[in-house]
Amino acid sequence: MQQASLDTTYRALADPSRRAMLRQLARTQAQSVSELSAPLSLALPTVLKHIGVLVNAGLVERTKSGRVVTVTLRPDGMAEAVAWLEKTEAFWSTRLDRLARVGPQGEPVTSVTIVRMIEASPEAVFAAFIEPDKLAVWWGPDDGPVLSAEVDPRVGGRFHIRFRLAGDGTEHGSSGTFEVFDPPHRLAMSWAWEDDKGPGSQVDITFRQVDQGTEVTLVHSRLHDSEQRDQHQQGWEGAFNKLERNAQQLR
Repeated sequence: MQQASLDTTYRALADPSRRAMLRQLARTQAQSVSELSAPLSLALPTVLKHIGVLVNAGLVERTKSGRVVTVTLRPDGMAEAVAWLEKTEAFWSTRLDRLARVGPQGEPVTSVTIVRMIEASPEAVFAAFIEPDKLAVWWGPDDGPVLSAEVDPRVGGRFHIRFRLAGDGTEHGSSGTFEVFDPPHRLAMSWAWEDDKGPGSQVDITFRQVDQGTEVTLVHSRLHDSEQRDQHQQGWEGAFNKLERNAQQLR
């Protein structure tokens, strides 16, 4: 692989506005400049500069018909970068997995941190964590249904949510008390499962507006051991996958 080509590709991907353009094109393949710029709070000259960078990197093509300029995603534009990532994936996956499971002194880490970008406003995403009808859209690790959701949305208010797993049909419920309630910026609450016998854990969620929607950072801490940490990691990842897929229902 030519190093110059790889550098150009990653420089093009380094800007969040250009990544937002590529996400739009991934859904539609082609858009006019006006369509591409509509969701972005950028002046037209700035949008055209970003498109030029993507063209130079070989990620998109630009054509003109009359007065309409159309930008089309190149399906092979990421081929070299993907090939490079695949060569190093095994190396980094192994080492990052180890880092995620030990602290600076080698002690086991018993917390989960997840960062996701949801294509909806912070207000809409915040509501997805506290409104029962929206919780039903995404809560739970798989496609099983939410059976009930009771939420008292205030500091000191409690929540109780039950769901059924699609895989084995078992039912599970979690509850807790809101300790921080700052819409649409932050939620923090205690957390306990219905069958927990020991002390509960803690969930802290922040919501940050970005060009593409909302960056959500969830930290689930004070878990009992590494096995429980791994179970919660899998559960939250599955739930966030559904939240991303169903973002349009939150708007």
